[in-house]
Amino acid sequence: MLSFIYDLFIDYYDKGGLIFLILLLLSITSLSIISLKVSQFFIFNSKKIDAISEKLKYNASIQSIEDFTKNNNEIINNVSSDILFSLADVIKNNKMSAVEKDKQKDFVIHSKLKHIETFIPSLEIIANVSPLIGLLGTVIGMISSFSQLELGGDLVNPALLAGGIWTALLTTAIGLVVAIPAMVAHHFFEKKIIDIENSVQNLYLVLDKSGK
Repeated sequence: MLSFIYDLFIDYYDKGGLIFLILLLLSITSLSIISLKVSQFFIFNSKKIDAISEKLKYNASIQSIEDFTKNNNEIINNVSSDILFSLADVIKNNKMSAVEKDKQKDFVIHSKLKHIETFIPSLEIIANVSPLIGLLGTVIGMISSFSQLELGGDLVNPALLAGGIWTALLTTAIGLVVAIPAMVAHHFFEKKIIDIENSVQNLYLVLDKSGK
C-alpha cells in the first residue's frame, strides 16, 4: 500500500512538478484546519449552549451560577462555563448602564468565541486560490504541449504532446479537489459560528431575566 502511494506521488510529481507540490501542501493545510475545527465544534457547540439556557430557565438564578455549573457537568465544559461566568459578571455589574452592559456583552462574546474562528478565513483563501493555481498548471502544461508541437513540426512525438496535456488536466483536477472541500467546510463552519453566537446571545437574555 505504501509502495503504491509512493509510486503515485512520484508519478504525480513528475507530471505536475512544483504546482502539484503547492497544491499538496494546501490540501494538507486544509485537512489539518478542518480536523481542528471539527474537534473544537464537537466540544463546544450551539446545542450545548441551548441546553444550558433551557436548564437555567427553571433551575438556576443569576446568584447560583456556581452551583449550577457544579451540578450540570454533562452539558458544561471549560469554555461554556467561562462564558457563563463572564456574562453573569456583566449582568451583576450595577455600575454599568444598559447600553454599556450591551457593549460589554458583545465584547465578551467576541473574545470568548475568538478561538473557534481562528484559521477559518484560511479555508476561504485556500478555496479561492487552489483553482487558480490549478489553472496556472493548466496554462503551463498547454504551453509545454504547443512548444513541443512547434519544435517538432511534422515529426512531433505524440507522447510528448500528451504529456503536457496530462499535466494540464492533472493540476486542474487537483486544484478543484483541494478547493471544493475547503469551500464546503468554510461555509459549514461559518454557519456553526453564527449558531453558537445566537445561542450565546440567547443565554445572555436568560441570565438577564434571572438577574431581575
